[in-house]
Amino acid sequence: MLDRAEEGREFVIGLRRRLHQHPELGGAEAATSAMIAEQLGELGLQVRSSIGNAVLGVLPGGGDGPGILLRAELDALPITEVPGRPHGSRVPGMMHACGHDGHMAILVGTARLLATERRLLRGDVYFLFQPAEEQLPDGGARELIEAGVLEGMRLQLAAALHLWPDLPLGTVGIPPGPVMAAGDIFRVTFSGNGGHAGQPHTAADTVAAAGYTAAALPGLVRRRVNALLPAVIAVGMVHGGASPNVLPAEANLAGTTRYFEPGLGDTLERHIRDVAREAGELYGCRADTQYRHGYPPVVNHPDAARAVARSAARVLGEGAVRTDLPPSTLADDFSYIAQRVPAAYFWLGIATPDHPTALHRPDFDLPDDALVYGTAILTQLCLDKLGA
Repeated sequence: MLDRAEEGREFVIGLRRRLHQHPELGGAEAATSAMIAEQLGELGLQVRSSIGNAVLGVLPGGGDGPGILLRAELDALPITEVPGRPHGSRVPGMMHACGHDGHMAILVGTARLLATERRLLRGDVYFLFQPAEEQLPDGGARELIEAGVLEGMRLQLAAALHLWPDLPLGTVGIPPGPVMAAGDIFRVTFSGNGGHAGQPHTAADTVAAAGYTAAALPGLVRRRVNALLPAVIAVGMVHGGASPNVLPAEANLAGTTRYFEPGLGDTLERHIRDVAREAGELYGCRADTQYRHGYPPVVNHPDAARAVARSAARVLGEGAVRTDLPPSTLADDFSYIAQRVPAAYFWLGIATPDHPTALHRPDFDLPDDALVYGTAILTQLCLDKLGA
């Protein structure tokens, strides 16, 4: 299968680079959606694009058995890419820094290969390109499911991959069980009477309250959560003030929590509210905490995970497939699909010695070989599960 995927190398590379040059943020992926729909239509798939910016391509099989759903994400991130790349983003302040452009190219490449084998397939293959995966806590997958995107599908398995800089190129990670964390969002607004910075005793110090809270929360996990339970509290935004000699009447911060244990989100929410309230009292201001529960954990179905592991081993070799890895504290709303269909979410390594990288960074990039590997694995999976 790797040889056959190799034949489509230039196609998937070219598509991925076009997608990379024209990123769009979650909820505004109209041009990306149109490009994907056009590609699928040219392959002869039945294309449905009536739910927001989502695109669903259906490759009918030659039999009436249960089918397979493959998922990729359409959206990019509000990050400015490092300059100088020939295929770099042409949209100021936006880039595909999480590999979604690669995921889309891999799915289209898989559809391209399977389209030549459709008579051998005992069931249909559904290619779902969803918007707004990065839009925690709402995301795009739940809205699609609520709108009925899965209705009428007879599915034996759903699968999604993520290009993964923590694994070497040419390797796969697929834990049987929890693989990605739950992800929630919190925001805290501190408000009070502003004043002159030279007379802090006459005003509420909202900036100090925000700084105190931002510094205290990450370490709170180690004191308030069982050390055997993975959990994260991280603050990603702190805003307040417009002048160095003015204590502003308002300051705010926002962050995320990650966890796996049911109910732990409620515990983290309670502790965040406590710290924010204490900080407000200490610095003479009010604290308004908003906490929104987001994506549940992604949990791999054991049978689905084994199926992906077998197919990946057929493509890359037994030694390239890792099933013993711990879960990640990143989050993905593929979890909503995994709650309804036996599902497998796997990581495809992209790390090379000459280009270390990380997700959500301005210098993120991926090696072209990963596109070929991903296409081969997903095609092999569909043929293994649906082939005559």
